[in-house]
Amino acid sequence: MPLRGLESFAEQHRRFLVCALLVLTAAFGLRWALRASDCAIGWDASDYDDIAENLLAGNGFVYDGVANLRGEDVAFRLRGHRPPIYPLFLAAVYKLTDHSVRAVYTVQALIHCITAYAVYLLALMLFRKQAPAFLSLSLFSIHFPLQIFVTLVGTEILFALFLVLHVLFLARWIKKPEYRAVAMSGLFLGLATLTRPTTFLLPLFILPLFVTVRSSGLRRSLAAYVVLLVASTAVISPWMVRQYSTFGKFVPVTTGGGITLWEGAGPAAGQTAKSWVEPGVPDQTVEAFLHMFRVSGDAYSAESEMDSFARKEALRIVRGDPANYVRLALVKAPKFWLGVDLESASPFRAARRDILGLVMNSVLLVSAVLGAVVLWKRKAVAFLAPACALLYMGFLHIFPYCLHRYGLPLYPLVIVFSAAGIVWAIQRVGGGGSDGGIVATGQDVM
Repeated sequence: MPLRGLESFAEQHRRFLVCALLVLTAAFGLRWALRASDCAIGWDASDYDDIAENLLAGNGFVYDGVANLRGEDVAFRLRGHRPPIYPLFLAAVYKLTDHSVRAVYTVQALIHCITAYAVYLLALMLFRKQAPAFLSLSLFSIHFPLQIFVTLVGTEILFALFLVLHVLFLARWIKKPEYRAVAMSGLFLGLATLTRPTTFLLPLFILPLFVTVRSSGLRRSLAAYVVLLVASTAVISPWMVRQYSTFGKFVPVTTGGGITLWEGAGPAAGQTAKSWVEPGVPDQTVEAFLHMFRVSGDAYSAESEMDSFARKEALRIVRGDPANYVRLALVKAPKFWLGVDLESASPFRAARRDILGLVMNSVLLVSAVLGAVVLWKRKAVAFLAPACALLYMGFLHIFPYCLHRYGLPLYPLVIVFSAAGIVWAIQRVGGGGSDGGIVATGQDVM
């Protein structure tokens, strides 16, 4: 069987293969970083860049800007619109390199390389075989749709690392129930939330996992869940206290959640909106936002009021036309996973890199679904750790405004399932009729 030969080769040359693939990953990342322009580019780059500059200048965690809103220049100051980890990372690199953006890209390329090694460790722990682990690492090393984000000032690369490490330690706990592993999982979950707040409710979503995994008894499993919750909360709580002291009320990580929900609810004549000044947004809504923007430079409460107003508007829109909201949710799924914008007149962009990325991600998703089915039949319970993260993030992002880059940090986890599907296909082609060779037998089965 081909799988046996691959496993034997991978086992004999594991150190060389790990080093070679990590060097390849680093080389690709550094190639992108060194070729990029030495200026802050990216969808949210100006926000993060300004916050980092204010931190270094001693002005605190603030974002000062001027927006042209339907012909009117409005100066504003936001204090809680972005989570803190990435601006702090950016400020640290700026401090050490005299504001070199290319240095940020270089560090992000190295972070991406660390993520590659974490993917290998995760796959090795789950499969307990070298061949599928190396296949996961190989797929990650050539996955350029996420790789090119090392050249953008944005959270994608850092968030992917924290998410993979959270899943890695959660899977380790499933394999060997120890409080230290689950505490580390909670630690990295907290860091992921402070990098991108979409994982804020993930602890609630994974509670059934702790009820399902009873290798150490239900009481001990629930105690482990409490440890994860406490560790995650301990990481997040200083920022939450800061938000409460700033705005005088509970703010779930950032003041942007309501606005993002509103943008995805169909406020622009039934379509999603990139901002609240797009054509189709009712004039009274624009005026309400403008009023709060005008006072945001002097009254910090206006920032949270704007978010609350947007959340209420989103719920009103959904209640008024729930069928359209369901339609938008279905449209967002291919946009999130593949970058296919069905709301656009040209859903398939013509750029060669975009088409190649679409093909690569499509192959990975198809093979991942196949791998998930095979592993479900195999009852490999440890794979529930990455599955929970994928299901939660995929489900969550059909509700607010959605971009393809929001889904790219999930592809390291998708790749692990893709490896299972590809290994199964190799085994079938080689004449094996069983999936037993994909995952080593052991206690981690339901």
